[in-house]
Amino acid sequence: MPTMKFPWQRIYGYGFAVLVSLMVLVVKYLLGLTFEAPYLLLFVAVVISALYGGLGPSLLATFLTAALVNIYFIFPTGELIVDRKVDIQLVTYIAQGLLVSLIVEWHRRSDRKNRLAEKQLSYLGAIVESAEEAIFSKDLNGIVTSWNKGAEHLYGFKAMEIVGKCIKVTVPEEKIAEWEAMMACLRRGQRTDTLETIRRKKNGDLINVSLTVSLIKNSQGKTLGISSIARNITRRVELEKRRDEFLGLASHELKTPITTIKAYNQALQNFPEVRNSQAALILKKAEGQIDRLTRLITELLNVSRIEEGKLELVPSKFDFDNLVRTTVEDIQVTTAQHKIVLSGRTGETLLADRERIQEVLVNLLTNAIKYSPYGKNVRVNLSAADHHVQVNIRDYGIGISQGDQKKVFEKYYRAQSNNNPYPGLGIGLYLARDIINRHGGKIGVKSRKGLGSNFYFSLPI
Repeated sequence: MPTMKFPWQRIYGYGFAVLVSLMVLVVKYLLGLTFEAPYLLLFVAVVISALYGGLGPSLLATFLTAALVNIYFIFPTGELIVDRKVDIQLVTYIAQGLLVSLIVEWHRRSDRKNRLAEKQLSYLGAIVESAEEAIFSKDLNGIVTSWNKGAEHLYGFKAMEIVGKCIKVTVPEEKIAEWEAMMACLRRGQRTDTLETIRRKKNGDLINVSLTVSLIKNSQGKTLGISSIARNITRRVELEKRRDEFLGLASHELKTPITTIKAYNQALQNFPEVRNSQAALILKKAEGQIDRLTRLITELLNVSRIEEGKLELVPSKFDFDNLVRTTVEDIQVTTAQHKIVLSGRTGETLLADRERIQEVLVNLLTNAIKYSPYGKNVRVNLSAADHHVQVNIRDYGIGISQGDQKKVFEKYYRAQSNNNPYPGLGIGLYLARDIINRHGGKIGVKSRKGLGSNFYFSLPI
C-alpha cells in the first residue's frame, strides 16, 4: 500500500495562525486597546496569517480573533455577546477579514505564478542559448529580436550586429521571393513546413540549411513574433549530390550490358537442348532477376533525370481501367503467395504518360507484396469522382508508423521492421510522387503499424 504523507506544512500554517492571533490579542491587551476599540490591530493577525500560511490560516485567524474579542474584549466579558451594535461590528470585521484574506491570497498566487514563469523562462533561455542549432526570433516584418550562440556560429553575425536588423540580409538574391512568400503565409497566421533552402553567411559564403519556422503567440492567441530554428545541412546536401551523380553515371553505364545479358539469356532459352531441361527453369529465374535489375537501373536513371529537370512526360490517350487490369495481371504472375484482388471501375480515358503511370502502379503493387510477407491478399480498388480517377492499393502487412508516414515519399527513405530489413534503395515512392505531381494529381498513404497500409493516388480526368 502507498504510504500516506502527513500534511505537516498545512498544520504548521494553521498553528501559526493561532499563535499570531493570540499574540496580537496579548499586544492589544497590553496597549489597553480593549473595550473602546475592540477590533483594532486584529487585521495584523489576518494579514500575517494570509502572507505566511495562505487562505485557510487567514480565515481561521479572522474567525478566531472575532470570537475571542467578542468574549473577552466586549463588555460584559466572559460570554458571547448578542447585540445589534456588536453584531454589526462583528459582521463588518469578518467581512473585511474575508476580503483581506482573499486579496492577500490572490497576490500570493500571482507572485508564485510570476516566480515560476520567470524560472521557466530562465531555464528555457539557458536551453536556447546553449543549443547547437541556430535559434532566433523576429517580428512579422523580419526584424531580428533575439539571436543565440548557435546562430552566431552558423551565420557569422554577432547578436549585437544583427538584432534590430532585417533577417533578409542572410537571404541570397535568388531566394528573396521564397522568403517573402513564407513571411506572407506567417503574417496570415498560417503554418509553414520545414524548408530546406540556402542562406548567406556574413562572409558571403552560401550554406544549405533546414529551416523550421513557427509563430510565437501569447495566452490570448495574439501573434507576438516568429521563431526560427536553422540547421546546417550543407554536408548532407553535398553527399547526396555526389551519390546522385554516381548513381546516375553507374546506371547509364550498366544499362547497355544488362540489355545484352537479357538478350543472351533469351537466346539460350530458345536452344532446343535447353527448352525442356532444368536449365530452362534456371534461365527463367535469371530472367526475372535481370528484369528486376533493369527496373532498378531505370529508377536510378529517372532520379538522375528528376534532379537535372530532364524527366519528360509523353502524354497519350489510354483506357485507364485496362492499364490497371493488365498491370495487376503482370504483377500477379510474379507471386504465388499473394492474391491481388481488383474491384471497381472508372470507365475513363486519360490523357497522360501511360508508361510513367504504369511505373507508379508497379511500384505500389510490388511494395504491397514486399511489405506484407504474411498477408495473402492485396486489394486494388478503382473509383472516379469530382473529375478525378483514384486508385487505392491496400495490403495487410507490417504497416507504417505515424511518424514515418511523412518520410516514405522522401528520396532514399527505406522502411524497416524491427526484425527484417527489406531490400531496396528507397527511390520508388520518391519517383511515384514526382510522376503523380507532374500530372497534377495527388498521392498519399494511410497506415497503422502492424495492420497494413493503404496507398492511393488520384489523377485528373
